[in-house]
Amino acid sequence: SDFPLDQKTIVLTRALEQQSEAHRLFKLTGARVLDLPALVIGPPKQWDELDNALKTLESFHWIVFSSSNGVKAVEARLQKINSSLVNYSHTIKIAAVGRKTAISLQKIGVVPDFVPPKFVADSLIEHFPFTGRQFKILIPRVQTGGRTILSESFEDAGMKVIEVAAYESSCP
Repeated sequence: SDFPLDQKTIVLTRALEQQSEAHRLFKLTGARVLDLPALVIGPPKQWDELDNALKTLESFHWIVFSSSNGVKAVEARLQKINSSLVNYSHTIKIAAVGRKTAISLQKIGVVPDFVPPKFVADSLIEHFPFTGRQFKILIPRVQTGGRTILSESFEDAGMKVIEVAAYESSCP
């Protein structure tokens, strides 16, 4: 058969809003695809930390997004106060870990200032354009779980890091 996955069933466990591309690609190769999300992306327990950070966004040198969920959450909170990341993208540098994260920034009109060559946190740290001066960095992230390598590495390099819960991932 021309379809390498004919007669095969693929179960996708990604969060529902992150499945469509994988679903489409597996279908194209002949697979039967079952969506069984093992994750649900939702709001953090409370918005205060993120909202307070966004109120003082001008005081940050960098925002580092490690997921498109973070991008979506931050943009949604800014929209609530009639603003957008676009408004800040000329004064604050924006880093994206991963192609999808970069794409979700581009979708709202923001071109990231830095995307590491490999789409993992470790690569971001390794190639980050440190200039020797102390940066204040905002990292919007998942509320529970997730890796802390980003904040730890930036702090080790002498940066001031503010990590805020921007979304939560939980089991359906």
